[in-house]
Amino acid sequence: MRQIHFVLLYNILHNSRVLIKIQFFVILSVVLSCTTDYFSTASYATTYYVSSKGRDTNPGTSMNSAWATLEKVNGTDFLPGDKVLFEAGSTFSGKLTFISKSGLAGKRIIVSSYGSGRAMINGGDGVAFLNTGSNYMTVRNIDFIGSGRKAGNITAGISLSKASHTVLDSCSVSGFQKAGLNISNCDSSSFTYINAHDNGSAGIYAGGGSNLYFGYCRADNNPGDPTNLTNHSGNGILIGGNQINHCLVEYCEASDNGWDMPRGGNGPAGIWCYDASYITFQYCLAHHNKTSANGGDGDGFDMDGGSTNCTIQYCLAYSNMGPGFLLCEYSRSNTWENNTLRYNISINDATKNGGTGILFWYTGGGTNFKNAFIFNNLVYNNLDNAIWFHDPCPGSRISNNIFIFKNKAFNGTYSSADFSGNCYWKIGGGFNCDSITDFTTWANKKDKEKVNGVIVGMNSDPLLDLPSIISLTITDPTKLKTLTQFMLQANSPCINKGMNLKQLYNIDPGKYDFFGISIQASKTFNIGPCEH
Repeated sequence: MRQIHFVLLYNILHNSRVLIKIQFFVILSVVLSCTTDYFSTASYATTYYVSSKGRDTNPGTSMNSAWATLEKVNGTDFLPGDKVLFEAGSTFSGKLTFISKSGLAGKRIIVSSYGSGRAMINGGDGVAFLNTGSNYMTVRNIDFIGSGRKAGNITAGISLSKASHTVLDSCSVSGFQKAGLNISNCDSSSFTYINAHDNGSAGIYAGGGSNLYFGYCRADNNPGDPTNLTNHSGNGILIGGNQINHCLVEYCEASDNGWDMPRGGNGPAGIWCYDASYITFQYCLAHHNKTSANGGDGDGFDMDGGSTNCTIQYCLAYSNMGPGFLLCEYSRSNTWENNTLRYNISINDATKNGGTGILFWYTGGGTNFKNAFIFNNLVYNNLDNAIWFHDPCPGSRISNNIFIFKNKAFNGTYSSADFSGNCYWKIGGGFNCDSITDFTTWANKKDKEKVNGVIVGMNSDPLLDLPSIISLTITDPTKLKTLTQFMLQANSPCINKGMNLKQLYNIDPGKYDFFGISIQASKTFNIGPCEH
């Protein structure tokens, strides 16, 4: 290549006889620079194959000359753009390790399966996939298994640390004592279609980092860590720690987690965050999450200690042992403030712990728990109450919600919260709060549901399809928008009776309701999660 460039350059200079010697050397240096850069940056990406029928002495560059073991892969230095493909239907035992083997933007290192189906990596009693400091990697279409949370495994399944710009897609992870997928201090990464089941401490856990995306993931039947006797375990999807920030979790499901947590005390939740800021959970589903016999929680969703500027929207919780939505601050955590719960639904939650749709809980003291914005939600609870204020949360704004309850609207201390434009309905008819059975009397005595001295809330049947709500069964979060039983009937008293939150509290109502209906263009607002 360089000889060709030199010949062409000589002919041009010799024949023109115009260029002086210094121009020759300038152009020569440019040519040398360009040819050197060409050789250093040209893409020579290689695809390597790994097969149960291969041999590690093979070159690995074709299906007929495949490698055989994870050890061979682990000992190879890969270049940006390289691919490592494992034979589908085969199981490879041991730990797949990538330490500081990074790709580049546009030249990712890719690990996947070839053939029909997926390959399986069996980590046994240890980690199945470890990535430390390897950036711009894509891993997809591989199953990772361990020996079982009570059968010898003592680790996480997939462990990612300081591995930014990672893509993990269409993988399952099961049989690990700790989290199925454990993420630590990773940035700008995407996790989609992950099925994390039958693990111990959590299905998916992310601690530290920023700009993470979780979409279409499932965290089911992660019962608990048998060795953790001092803290919660058995979580579905947990985002928290090291002030993790700017993460989006959407179209994910968490169910049947936490039932074998080996302790009493604080417990697990389906989908939640703590010590985190700007975390959004949307279009997610949490149901039948559990806790131990003497354990607390078992919640559907939770914004926990140190959460700030986080949002849960367009989500459904039902039949969880704990509340559908927990708002919690624990002692010694960072301040909990400015968190939003909007356009969500809770159906018959807290079957074990409290019988309530929304729970406020503060184990500290002082002023570290404040400013919750709760609007346009629907709570149906035939066990006890709609909201349990175990502890006050000063500065809270609770508006445009539908509260349907068995015994009383609220339990606990709620004097520091402001209520406006909510609809209350006691199952079977009527109203009850603090043993006051007349709504107007309660509103005047407690100075609630008033704007400029005028009562703006209502005690009315919201006219929903209650029989189909009570018998609700759904396991696919992509189908949430099809739940028409949560839409208001044409003659509902809640239509066009909601408060304008922007005018009243300077609160952004968001872009859509539970069903994806635009609310920005609406001149009036409904009470509840549906705008139409």
